[in-house]
Amino acid sequence: MKLHYYGWLAGVMLLSACGSKESSGSLEPGTVDVVGAIEKPEELKASMLGSKIRFVPLETTDSALLTDSWRAAFVDDKIVIGNAAAISFGGDRGNSAMVFDLNTGKYIRSIGSQGEGPGEYSHPVPHINREGTLLYFSPGNRMGWETYDIEGRYKGKIMPDVPFDSLTFVAVRDSVILLQLSNREAPSRKKVYREYSLSENLLDSIVMFPDQGAASKRLVFSGNTSIYTHDTPLRSTIIEFKNEDKSIVWAGDRTWYVGDELHLKEDYCDTIYRLDKSIGDKVSLVFNTGEHRFPVENVNKENIKEDNIFITDVMETPSKVVFALSHGWIGDDGHKEYIGIYDRETKKTYISSVENKITDDLSGFMPFIPNMVTPKGEIVGYLTMDEIEEWLEDNPEVERPSWLNGVKSDDNPVLVIISD
Repeated sequence: MKLHYYGWLAGVMLLSACGSKESSGSLEPGTVDVVGAIEKPEELKASMLGSKIRFVPLETTDSALLTDSWRAAFVDDKIVIGNAAAISFGGDRGNSAMVFDLNTGKYIRSIGSQGEGPGEYSHPVPHINREGTLLYFSPGNRMGWETYDIEGRYKGKIMPDVPFDSLTFVAVRDSVILLQLSNREAPSRKKVYREYSLSENLLDSIVMFPDQGAASKRLVFSGNTSIYTHDTPLRSTIIEFKNEDKSIVWAGDRTWYVGDELHLKEDYCDTIYRLDKSIGDKVSLVFNTGEHRFPVENVNKENIKEDNIFITDVMETPSKVVFALSHGWIGDDGHKEYIGIYDRETKKTYISSVENKITDDLSGFMPFIPNMVTPKGEIVGYLTMDEIEEWLEDNPEVERPSWLNGVKSDDNPVLVIISD
């Protein structure tokens, strides 16, 4: 997809993956054998991820209509969904976070709304505190964070004197908020995280990669610039900026919890780190791409070549890792995309072409692609009604499942949820 942009970039928002809340103690470091598994691709099955599968159609009402681009967060047995474009320059209005029951799909309520007034937010998908009790939204006036509970009650603004653009929200746990200091100007990989009390008192700092160089993340172009969005196998988005002189990618960071561990992965990096001030730059997981490796320090210094492999998506539970990759630059003709599963217990890696998706060998329904993880460690994907109707038409021998009773062709998507 191509969009045109003229002038300065006003703002881009990317979402990080949701993580599992189930604790299994400290996770043993592992290596995902990408280079070996890609040479011997094999069928990926739902039973590799869990023993149970269920399908949950999301209720469709005038107040609960999902667009083609949406993001989600989880609170216990509820899913909070916001219609959100992969790239935004501000000025969005009218969207509200929608809450659905994760077991029945029933629409429960909307929470707040987009805008710049008191209590309004700029983006309808919240951060959730570790306890699962409060939702934090990026503010409409770009100062602090607007806070609601899952019942839709406004709880005020936290950190009201902190500019949204200078510190990025990472996590809240035990009334301590972790923020990342913006470092888009310096040609450095260094990352600084600050722990604050919710009353804005600085408690501690974490520094990662203090002495490592990298290209500046500042996006500056001369002349007319085009923006390209590339969809990844697990339904996230890669953003590329191009003009007649150069191509630059938006390279951010993603953080999520796995059990009690907070993990960090930089875009285009082949390593997941544990983010913890007591242990430094501890490696949690490495994706071994062998001679196809693209060094993260070379991002925006040189282009990804046709023989490079880079990881586009990652989701983790304490026992499984689901990931996706591109062999060659994702925006070039001829590149190949794959999805994979790494089993933490057996240390085995399985990879298949993205076209094959993951076979539903638990219920016998259509293949799917997961892209979310609940706090309980359930792995979640979704199917649009267009995808379902097309597959049923192509497979007339399959009986229409009972969970589709009363669901219409233009209704909201159906969640696919895998659990142990």
